[in-house]
Amino acid sequence: MTGAPHPEPHGAGVVDDVRVLLDDAVEAYGDEPDVLALLRAQRQRLDEPLRIALVGRVKAGKSTLLNALVGERLAPTDAGSAPGW
Repeated sequence: MTGAPHPEPHGAGVVDDVRVLLDDAVEAYGDEPDVLALLRAQRQRLDEPLRIALVGRVKAGKSTLLNALVGERLAPTDAGSAPGW
């Protein structure tokens, strides 16, 4: 790896690279059922939504962090609009 930034938004290229690596590993370990099951499970997880939990004190920046991670204003950040999730 050169350390150069990926041109794809939100690391899409990295996820595609991991898919290829897992697919190659599935082929390489096709005769080992336990390993194959683990590889297939990881491959399937790549296509599922990412689930995260943010915990902390009130007004600690949890909504701001979430918004920064997803790249849009998903969670309210102004006073008096605590998410309550």
